[in-house]
Amino acid sequence: MRGTIHLYKPEEISEKAMVGSLPSDRSPVVLIFGVPSYMKIEEFVSFCGIFAKSMKHIRVLRDESPNRYMLLILFRDQQTANSFYVEYNGKNFSLMTSEICHIGFVDSVEFVHPKNAPLWPPSGQYELPHCTICLERLDATVSGLLTVICNHSFHCDCLLRWQEENICPVCRYMQTPRGDESVCGSCGITDSLWICLICGFVGCSRYKNKHSEEHFIKTKHTFAMEVDTKSVWDYTRDSYVHRIATNFNDGKLVPLPEINWEVELANTIKLKDTGLGKDEAVELEWQYLLEAHLETQKRFFEDRIKVIEMQNQNKLKYLEQEYAGLLEEKLDIAKKMEQIERQKKGLEKRTQELEKKMSTVAQEKDFLVVINKEMEKNQSAWKEKAMVTEEKLKKAQIDAEKDSKIQELEEQVRDLMFYIENQKKLANSEFENAELVVVPSPETNQPKANKPNKNKQIPKKPKKK
Repeated sequence: MRGTIHLYKPEEISEKAMVGSLPSDRSPVVLIFGVPSYMKIEEFVSFCGIFAKSMKHIRVLRDESPNRYMLLILFRDQQTANSFYVEYNGKNFSLMTSEICHIGFVDSVEFVHPKNAPLWPPSGQYELPHCTICLERLDATVSGLLTVICNHSFHCDCLLRWQEENICPVCRYMQTPRGDESVCGSCGITDSLWICLICGFVGCSRYKNKHSEEHFIKTKHTFAMEVDTKSVWDYTRDSYVHRIATNFNDGKLVPLPEINWEVELANTIKLKDTGLGKDEAVELEWQYLLEAHLETQKRFFEDRIKVIEMQNQNKLKYLEQEYAGLLEEKLDIAKKMEQIERQKKGLEKRTQELEKKMSTVAQEKDFLVVINKEMEKNQSAWKEKAMVTEEKLKKAQIDAEKDSKIQELEEQVRDLMFYIENQKKLANSEFENAELVVVPSPETNQPKANKPNKNKQIPKKPKKK
């Protein structure tokens, strides 16, 4: 069977699929990418060791990659497939080579006729691309990937082995980052810029903020080059420099001022007198020009040095004064620190004393807590006893009241019996038709229960008819 092999992977997949760990989606079918062609099937089976007995089916797959093939292996159970993945994923095929065994779990295998093959990958999946250096599949879960500036991806190890540095192996794009864009050193604009040929200062033109011209006024640097057109401007003559001569020493192109016929005539007279050639005369003229510029530069930088020295002296005086103030502050802080340390020692002593007191108070508290607990326990018993005694007192009071009432009733009964008996006696005696007068009884120290009844009636003697 011949055809094209397409490897699809889900777009959303766990990042745990690294060397030595298991991915979230697994199956008993595994695929080994990029087995080297020098390794025979028998050698691979011996390479698998004891896992070869647990393999149910092995199928060899080849694609357009040269000197490589793939193996599709079906294991008898999922646990064996997991152990095989953990054991051999990221392991070298042999100790003599650097070829690494890359393993992936296979969800399903489909055989499609070329006429019915879809143009796009299934929804939610994408096809694994090839590394243009080693021609293996680019899988981030198997090995580290590196994407360069031109958006081409490779294996990290493959790009390290690439001989040409800072060049993409696919499109030959230079990976070296470009320098920063030129800007005006004063205002920061990026267009209409001029660069000084003496010191390299970048400033804007006279049509913007005139910082290049201000630089010429300050430094007397005559020549400046336009960044866009590479034309050289002479601020002294206020015109472009069009004369270019070749330096006698190193052969470089150097700009020269425009022709001044009076000076040229004087130079030709001098040349006739000295007998120098034209090239040597131009060189001598250029040397004079450079000496003049160097002299002006020397004066300018000497003035700058003086200004900087004055600034440094002022800064030094200011720093000395500030240093003296800092020393005074340091002494004050040291004194305050001594006072604080003394206060700290006193506070430490007080804290120690307070800690001792706290310990004693804590012990007393614990003792009182224990006593309180015992009293709480006894309180319930005393409450019960108090309830019992209260009930007894109530019963005693009730009984006493009953006894007093009974005594009163008994006295009344006695009085009534006495009265009835007296009535009977009077009815049969001479005291018939006599009146009874109540006489108050004398006060005695006897209790109330033994006192005679105040309402007791004494019979009067009857009147004689």
